[in-house]
Amino acid sequence: MSKNNETIRVFLSEVSDEMKPTKNFLSKILKRAGMEIIFLDKDSQEIDNEALQQKIMNEIKKADCSIHILGHSYGKAINAKEEKSLSEFQFYIAQRFQNENTLSKIFIWYPQSIIDEPIEETQEEFINSVRNNISTNMVYSNQDSPVVFVEDVRSIMLSDKKEIKNIEETDIFFVYNDLDEDEAAEIIELVSDIAKVIKLGIIQNSPDDYLSFIAQQIAKTKLLVIYFNRTSDWAVPFVQQVWNKTGGASCSTPVLFLGDAQIEKNSDKIISIPNVDSMIISSELMPLEIKVQLDKIKNKNLT
Repeated sequence: MSKNNETIRVFLSEVSDEMKPTKNFLSKILKRAGMEIIFLDKDSQEIDNEALQQKIMNEIKKADCSIHILGHSYGKAINAKEEKSLSEFQFYIAQRFQNENTLSKIFIWYPQSIIDEPIEETQEEFINSVRNNISTNMVYSNQDSPVVFVEDVRSIMLSDKKEIKNIEETDIFFVYNDLDEDEAAEIIELVSDIAKVIKLGIIQNSPDDYLSFIAQQIAKTKLLVIYFNRTSDWAVPFVQQVWNKTGGASCSTPVLFLGDAQIEKNSDKIISIPNVDSMIISSELMPLEIKVQLDKIKNKNLT
């Protein structure tokens, strides 16, 4: 991965014809942000599948990350022998490389402004496949502004990947905003009587790479709890970021998203995400609900 004083190298994947203006504009913004862009050369589609696959892999290996733009046209098949579009072909090769090299990152950009437009069936299947298989070190974004998207890419790539603490086996991983520490501590104290708990207070604007730590710790955790009291504006986008970072619906550890019902503005913060149970309940009931969820997981593992 590039260090803070080095240029970030980005492999920018191919797109269907409809998204080429978007890709070209994004390329200009990436360059203005000081990043080096790596493309697949125009002659690559003339070679056979095996050679094309190796050529794509060689280009991706030169980069610190890859960016894949999703549109609503599937695009032409790469050749007569392969039904996949070039953009899909490149995405799965990038994914394969990432499985072998965990320092590599994949950024998927699906601008919010086009989501409701007509979409080809084949492309919809591809997008659903991508969304359902988000894994560690993959970032899925609906950000409309390419400038903000690029800044997100830059921020993530330049962040200090420092270890917050050691990874441990635990029953419950309890995550909260540091502003809610007093309320969280009361719940954690009660839950600690029935299960092993590891807690993490998030300090906003901290340089600590919380998401990477959560992605590692969740693999050793039976139940992830994300709690909020007065910090709902932080919590809702945060749980989505955690979901994306930890593998989305494919993550084996369920998430319990708990909001305190005593805060009036929390009443409409119920979210609908696969593998996430979202509840707005009284803080007095939270230890019991956490125990119920944990018992379900333990019983499931016994069957």
